[in-house]
Amino acid sequence: MYLLKNKDLLDEIETNETEFLLTNGIGGYASSTITETHTRKYHGVLVASLNPPVQRFMTVSKMVDSLTCQGGCLKSFKKDAGAHWHYETNEGLELKKSLYLIQGENTALLTYELKSEQDGSIKLCPQLSIRDHHEVSYLSDVVPVWTLENQEALEGHTAKSNLPMRQIQIKHENLPNGLKIELRTINDCRNNPSLNPLNQWVGPYPLANEIERGLEKETMAFEPFEWVIPYKAGEVTRFNVLISTEAQLPQQTAEALIQGVWAHYEHLLALGQMRGNALPHRLKGLQEKLLISASDFVVKRKSTGKSTILAGYPWFTDWGRDSMISLSGLTLSAGRKDQFREIYEAFEGYMKNGILPNVFPDEGDEPRYNTVDATLWMSIAMWRYYEETKDLAYVKKHFLTTIESVISHYQKGTLNKTYMDEDGLICSGDASTQLTWMDVKVNGWVVTPRHGKAVEINALWYNTLMIGQYFKELVEDKTHNWSDLANQVRESFEKVFWNESVGYCNDVVREDETLTCIRPNQIFALSLPFPLLEGEKAQKVLAVVKEHLLIPYGLRSLSPSDIDYQGYYGGDVLARDGAYHRGTGWGWLIGPYLDALYYVKSAKAKEGQTPNQPQTEQSLQTSNEQFPNESLQNVMETLILRAGEHLDEICLGQFSENFDGDAPHHARGCMAQAWSVAEMLRWIDKINTFKTRRLTK
Repeated sequence: MYLLKNKDLLDEIETNETEFLLTNGIGGYASSTITETHTRKYHGVLVASLNPPVQRFMTVSKMVDSLTCQGGCLKSFKKDAGAHWHYETNEGLELKKSLYLIQGENTALLTYELKSEQDGSIKLCPQLSIRDHHEVSYLSDVVPVWTLENQEALEGHTAKSNLPMRQIQIKHENLPNGLKIELRTINDCRNNPSLNPLNQWVGPYPLANEIERGLEKETMAFEPFEWVIPYKAGEVTRFNVLISTEAQLPQQTAEALIQGVWAHYEHLLALGQMRGNALPHRLKGLQEKLLISASDFVVKRKSTGKSTILAGYPWFTDWGRDSMISLSGLTLSAGRKDQFREIYEAFEGYMKNGILPNVFPDEGDEPRYNTVDATLWMSIAMWRYYEETKDLAYVKKHFLTTIESVISHYQKGTLNKTYMDEDGLICSGDASTQLTWMDVKVNGWVVTPRHGKAVEINALWYNTLMIGQYFKELVEDKTHNWSDLANQVRESFEKVFWNESVGYCNDVVREDETLTCIRPNQIFALSLPFPLLEGEKAQKVLAVVKEHLLIPYGLRSLSPSDIDYQGYYGGDVLARDGAYHRGTGWGWLIGPYLDALYYVKSAKAKEGQTPNQPQTEQSLQTSNEQFPNESLQNVMETLILRAGEHLDEICLGQFSENFDGDAPHHARGCMAQAWSVAEMLRWIDKINTFKTRRLTK
């Protein structure tokens, strides 16, 4: 829960940067700044997902509430299961307003409670901006058609709520499949609200965040009418506004709808809090915020009937790579094993020639398979699931067949010119492709060309072989033996990627070129379940990454010492894409950095230690060890807490996609990013596991 008041609230109002996000579990959302001053074209009361979780349409961008008074202010803002505003005026009037999204449907509920020492009225004016959420509204846009119907009370309402209401139906030709928006007021004051037609465009309203991104500068809104709701001195007046694109409006009372939202919220907290029993208070608070944030990304996909993961709000859809990286943190670390299985199985069903889709387009078209690493990240998710559950039956039923297909296709060659070379390493793509996570291509320009043999791809490949062999031996399946190939990959990895002259790993190696730029990709040689470097080499890689790339919220994508370094992520699309992986900091990389730090500073990375072998129990050390000393534990907790401060800085409870490489490392990109939240939550959960084992030893 977030509660802002007094000086904290004044500071936030002054900067007008702090945002909130509410989600409905099917891709729809509500968002704005805490002052309800929209700074993004994505800000609105209800962005409906018409083909969950895609085809997202803005409906009511804002509900303007106005009172005639001598002065007043916002006294507090709170975000929990909903968003809540508390206003007071100099004349003794008090207004409390809340916004909730109903889970599983495109419905928003606004509730109002008003108390005054004088008679008066409040005006509510819905501002419509019916459009794709990536667009803006213009004065020339089609005017929505609306009709008013006086309704009898809905069946099932309690006596208290069984009062007259007004229902307005809004139709717009831009809404696909004949869908409509309906608004309904229910009030429990003695007098019915009146309705005044307006039929006017208002604006333009500046969009500060879009201006900064080199996009649209402003947007318009259409006001069809205003409700005028009277109130009497000394009485508490309550009323609600329901906004929905559903074919059937909810039949429950407002009270019942709110109870449902709260029950969902408390269930999510309870599932995760059972995993935080050993956390210190300072980390416990972070965990609670992240548990709710994690649930925002897990949504239902209509085409599969199963859950999937939205990569980020407000603009990303479900991406294969992001989903596999995020999967364990968003589900297992939140106590939601059933969600892991459902998401895994949904993606598994889309595998093609050993490759997972990289992205499901927002328009609902066929998925695109332009990736080399999404499937390899899937094997890491498999490993973490088995570590957590020891569910051998699930390994046999799902993981083994999938991992066999992946290894087989990568060995013989598959999509995107991806194949295993003679040295056992994976080579992929050409100069026109962007297949790794550093995947920007704009106007035909591949900003960070990483075709050939990329360092993290081969670290993931090695881990896929090791995990596959481990699973094979668990179930005593002797149809394949990948031990020899894994050993070859390990030997080739050091020969190809370790660069003794610079003391760290090459980033990419191809026939005619070796890229030695300092990037975070080499951290995966240390951070994955089966590390590839040990001893002094591992220590050097960690030191280089710390010196050149570590920022408070994650890792830079390129060293500031590099001639191509871009420390500011802003400007138009070309400028931003040019900086995206050339210096911009990435929040999700805090997780792999902590993995590598733990590995290097613990006994596992000592010089001369026997490498991880699939036939030994050493491969399960990560889940069985405790922190070697209190000092390391304190260092890691300090890093997490420093990064966790960002949860209070931009979007309450959320972790941004990326940050300027240069100080003060202003947040950029998506205000809420799945893998950033997932990696923070995964490591908090991991610390709890370490502490629990220490307490029970």
